Amino acid sequence: MGGTDDGQRGQVFAEFAIAVPLLIMLVFGVVHLSVAMSVQQGVHAAAREGARVGAVTGGDACAAVADALAALPHGATSCTVVSSCPGGDSVVEVRTTYVLDIPLMPAGFQPDLGLSSRAEFRRER
Repeated sequence: MGGTDDGQRGQVFAEFAIAVPLLIMLVFGVVHLSVAMSVQQGVHAAAREGARVGAVTGGDACAAVADALAALPHGATSCTVVSSCPGGDSVVEVRTTYVLDIPLMPAGFQPDLGLSSRAEFRRER
């Protein structure tokens, strides 16, 4: 009788040892995705703010983007401002790219994630 119980215990332990690492990786993946989605919203808001500043005040749109991105986790950024006049209307377009680095996963499983956004506003007269 005791032998059957020990075999069951060993089987449960083996199943546990296989399932737990997979569940932990799943949880870290969900956390990583949640942080990435949150940062994507911040990048979009920064591009929109830069385009607004460029269109309304004529100020430095990239400085406004940098100020808006300051609250996000540390990452590499780039900002491009394009002013165009299609059909006589002056439009300010801001393109922002942000490379997200989240040190939650082991080094082999953690790619850098490039997030980008584009916003345009019609220039105020």
